[in-house]
Amino acid sequence: MNRIVILILTIIVNIIANKSYSQYNWEKSDGIDTINVCTFFKCSSGKLFAGTYNYGIYSSCDNGKTWQDSNSGINEVIKHVYSITENNDTIYITVGDCTGGNIYYSLDFGNSWTPTSYVRGATDIIAIDSVICLSTGCSVYEYARSTDYGKTWNHEYYNWDAYKYNYKKQDKVLYANELFSGLLVSYNLGKDWKAIGIKNVFSSDYILLEEDILLATEQGLFISKYDEYVWRPITDQGLNDDFYRIYFLDVSGDTIYAASDTAIYFTVYKNDNLTGWKKLTHCPGLDGNYQINELKVYNHIVRLGIRNTEMFSQLGNGVWNYGKNFSTMIGKAESGINIKIYPNPANDIIFIGTPFKEYNVRIYSETGMLISHGKNLTKYNVSDLPFGIYYIKILTKKHSITKKIIVTN
Repeated sequence: MNRIVILILTIIVNIIANKSYSQYNWEKSDGIDTINVCTFFKCSSGKLFAGTYNYGIYSSCDNGKTWQDSNSGINEVIKHVYSITENNDTIYITVGDCTGGNIYYSLDFGNSWTPTSYVRGATDIIAIDSVICLSTGCSVYEYARSTDYGKTWNHEYYNWDAYKYNYKKQDKVLYANELFSGLLVSYNLGKDWKAIGIKNVFSSDYILLEEDILLATEQGLFISKYDEYVWRPITDQGLNDDFYRIYFLDVSGDTIYAASDTAIYFTVYKNDNLTGWKKLTHCPGLDGNYQINELKVYNHIVRLGIRNTEMFSQLGNGVWNYGKNFSTMIGKAESGINIKIYPNPANDIIFIGTPFKEYNVRIYSETGMLISHGKNLTKYNVSDLPFGIYYIKILTKKHSITKKIIVTN
């Protein structure tokens, strides 16, 4: 009886999710039109980053609507950026490839970059406290690890190509996918690794869920409980012809996303059966000689990096976005009502001027997170907020007005 109830609830939730997605359209970002995007990353300030094939690093402060070149301080000839990570407000990126490059870090959320002592290119990286783990990929497979924030490096494994690092902070467990050994786990921050994947089966991606690990392989999707590593196949047919070629996985809230090179699917994570996959509306950016190169979902906004299918092409079809935008989440500004918020940009005190006697103020991050709220506020100190875009929402019984500010700390 319980399994029937769960199945019915899952079907209902999927119907609602499918209906809600039908009202959105794909939109292409500005400023990164013909570039091949390899990876996305969202830092703690809310700022978005896009790593590209030979065009370095780009950033966005308006939730991915527009992108800007953010390569200040990067002097490599080959500017492939395959991986981005953050540790205690320090952002690390890999720049280059196996023929040369470096690991760069930024202390000001990507406004400028400084090289570390690592003088080879790398393809994937993760930083946890003082520990940094990376792999080189390409034709030279190496694994390097630093325990002093990148000042010195130990090359601990060779012929080893790990990619897609993930850290389960609450359990202090590190995961990685490896080209030859499959999914790996480390219980000592990357010093030692243990293979936990499906033997002799290539895995393209994985995600860490609340109670399970979902693995995409050449034989379909598999799921396992943490610490059990007994892989059960996902047999739902909603993935159709793409069942054996899911290359990208991501999760946002209770919704899981899976993508082949040309299509995106989603379902609701309610149990380890993962039934009821639905196909997302076709992205027009994939028309012609283009394929998905990266899938990332933040706050249910599906974001694609799209590449040209020609081998080693530096060109792509930019960044495409699908889902509820922020103006829909927090409400649109009303015209004809004089609301003053100044100075803007700001790094200290902002002043709030309204024609209302009674009103409430809510301050949101760019992603829709409520930062602070108060009644009849006339000023607010933003000096403790990280650099980025924020929204001030003024509420009365009859009105809802939203204003955007930029914090430059």
